[in-house]
Amino acid sequence: MTDKDKEREALLAEHAQALAFLAGLYCGDLTISDPPMAVAERIFDSVMAERAGLKDEIQRQEQALDFLRQSLARARLGTNQPQELT
Repeated sequence: MTDKDKEREALLAEHAQALAFLAGLYCGDLTISDPPMAVAERIFDSVMAERAGLKDEIQRQEQALDFLRQSLARARLGTNQPQELT
């Protein structure tokens, strides 16, 4: 085995280790023996979907907080007329 072959094997092992590490971000079934790009795409898609879900939840929580703030302000002013969420 030449030095070039050893370098290549070491690089491939490093990439496999990095992919295995990233696979921890993926919640579904994942086989690391799949093509590397397919594995990377599935991990990326999973992380992006989780991120979008968290962003939506933050938006819902902010809307609820705004509604509560408005309700509190109305109660302090003595006006209890309901106001729709936008």
